[in-house]
Amino acid sequence: MLVEGLDHVELLLPAERITEAAKAFGDLLCIPFPAPELREEHKILCSASYEAGIVLTSPVSAESPLMAELESKGSEPGGAGPIVWRVNSIDAVREHARKLGVGIAFEAQGKDASRMLYLSPEDCCGYMPSFVERPGVPNPVQPPLGALVSGLNRIEFLTPAEVARDVAAFYEQLLQTQIPMDHMPEHNVLSGVSWEAGFEVYAPGSGESVLNQHLAQKGARGAIGPIVWNVPDIEMLKQRARELGHDFQYEFKTDNYHQVCLRPETLFGYMATFCTGHRLSD
Repeated sequence: MLVEGLDHVELLLPAERITEAAKAFGDLLCIPFPAPELREEHKILCSASYEAGIVLTSPVSAESPLMAELESKGSEPGGAGPIVWRVNSIDAVREHARKLGVGIAFEAQGKDASRMLYLSPEDCCGYMPSFVERPGVPNPVQPPLGALVSGLNRIEFLTPAEVARDVAAFYEQLLQTQIPMDHMPEHNVLSGVSWEAGFEVYAPGSGESVLNQHLAQKGARGAIGPIVWNVPDIEMLKQRARELGHDFQYEFKTDNYHQVCLRPETLFGYMATFCTGHRLSD
């Protein structure tokens, strides 16, 4: 597989909402988020918690390469920017992308000697897959003591049913993984998961699926659904969410798996989701 795992997802927000969002995510996950800082070299304002797997981002200039992403997704709540995977070699990713005919949007160098490469959304089904190489940094970064989550489980790509299999096939090639698609009648969705890469492609299973409403709200290209974290104690997480006034979208459990999802209206349009136990079967 090309990647070592999911590193973080960048959530796009207007600049005036980043401070509020950083506090909300930090309070919910019990992981501190720093005050937003201006990164002049990239023309963005951001608050990053790699322990939580979340970077809150807003471009502050038309010169920022993320401005087009904000304009296309950020006007509606729940917009996502780059989805970032950890890799051993940015050079290998660049060569692989070129062989597939995928354009490179831009590259960046971090203060910690990290290197990042961002691919063109036009070539990647509306998403901006990105990759980070961080020499000497543990993979993944461990959450601090007292955190209610133990790391990202997956990010869910929300797509129209007619293109879901094409999206899965593209990312199978790009990430060199397997994403077997299947219809799940009990949930009325079409779904395929790469647990190793930490992401899922899912789509409405029929015209009656509740996902059609989410697609109508978020648009047909580059939309994300739930951001899923692993949690050691889901009941403690649920108690924390209630104390903070969050509402629950759904909850389901089996003998060895338990998942709960918060309503997006209480968290800036994002569907924060938490799971514990054995992962769902492919």
